[in-house]
Amino acid sequence: MKTKHVTGVTIDDTEPDYVTNECADELQRFKVTAETVLMNRSGAGSVGRSAVYLSDNAPLTNEHVLHIRVAQPYDPCYISVFLSTWWGERAIEQGITGSTGQLNLANEHVAQVPVLTPLPPAQRFIGNLIRLSHHSIVGARSLTAAAKLLVEALIEGQITEADLVEAQEAIQRGDHSADARLLQRLTVAGLDRTGERPLIPDVNALLRLLKDVEAETAGDQ
Repeated sequence: MKTKHVTGVTIDDTEPDYVTNECADELQRFKVTAETVLMNRSGAGSVGRSAVYLSDNAPLTNEHVLHIRVAQPYDPCYISVFLSTWWGERAIEQGITGSTGQLNLANEHVAQVPVLTPLPPAQRFIGNLIRLSHHSIVGARSLTAAAKLLVEALIEGQITEADLVEAQEAIQRGDHSADARLLQRLTVAGLDRTGERPLIPDVNALLRLLKDVEAETAGDQ
């Protein structure tokens, strides 16, 4: 991932750049773990921009992206939100040096940026909103792909209308076992493709997420 991937509060890694195996070996020290805050160290228009990485793909970055590993009991998602506020951005700007086109951010300054830190449960409350938002977006992409693959499977006779009706009627009764079975059969290449990567690695986790989103939506009404 490069500075162009560090946008907003969370990072979208659906369209990464790729490197050779040799280059990947050399960049192992730049491997990103989940819940790491990333900040752009250089680049006009993007220097100082930060976002938290929430996936488990362990991508690599180059030297232009600073890794900030947030220690307990602080919440990395909360820290990412704070750094993206007007106050956080102004504090970061104080450490930017250089001329237009060659702007850089000193590591020493980032380590000294003042951050408002409420009690850990308050940080966690805000951080969990970011996690829910991120996983909802990821889940929405998976479900959109699932819908397309199921239509293709229906056209090709791999599933029947009765299968879909059974799943929908079960959902209306609060039973997600039938739709879970259908989703578990999907791979990135289609339905029941042996040896292919699952489209949704953890179907049960996705269904739990959907219930959380439904609960949040119901609470807003």
